[in-house]
Amino acid sequence: MVDQDDYAYPVSALLSHGPLKAADTDEWFDYVGHYGFNNDDLPQLISLASETDLDPSNPSECCAPVHACRALGQLGDAAADIYLVKLLDDHKNLMLVETVLTVLCMLGPGSIRVLKQYSEWPEPSQESLVLVALGWFLIAQHYPQYRDECVQCLIEMLSEYLEQTPGLNGFIIHNLVQLQAKEASAVIEQAFQAGRVDEDINGAWPAVQVQLSLVDKANFMAEERLNISDSS
Repeated sequence: MVDQDDYAYPVSALLSHGPLKAADTDEWFDYVGHYGFNNDDLPQLISLASETDLDPSNPSECCAPVHACRALGQLGDAAADIYLVKLLDDHKNLMLVETVLTVLCMLGPGSIRVLKQYSEWPEPSQESLVLVALGWFLIAQHYPQYRDECVQCLIEMLSEYLEQTPGLNGFIIHNLVQLQAKEASAVIEQAFQAGRVDEDINGAWPAVQVQLSLVDKANFMAEERLNISDSS
């Protein structure tokens, strides 16, 4: 159970703020406007976002870390990104992980570098790397001017396909396809040729070529076209 005495007002108010509501950032509660958070509250907000000793019988307390993350996103202090990225290890708390990814995107393109540092820490889990890849995808969507940098990060991650699970490789390829990253086609093909891609995610290499608009589906034989249709 969280010791409320460890947190001063207004951060302590988040422990009893109540259940989470809107997931869309435009509809988030105005934490900064309502509670008057400022950059002086940054350390305690980061601490609350990192809380794991929560009382499962207290719904408000269990929501407090997510409220703290959202408040950090609204504050917009990029100094929080290096602390928030560590929360991606908490794979059991899906709402917290989703909020962290959203907030990293809100904090700006500096999060590209932070995600890369996180991916290079000793022995990151495959689940964590999936989240890193998703983070780069979200940033590329939100900041089109940084799309090429995010794609390059995804390409570099995929180049380790021999050391990664087929599922992770498939998910990285999915993000590259969504970004229409034709420049990634060479490493994508290599991963497929090595048999290191889960084809349930995007289909086989012919399907990915079509999804990237590298070739027309009509270029493939009837059986291959059928498989492409099933995976598109």
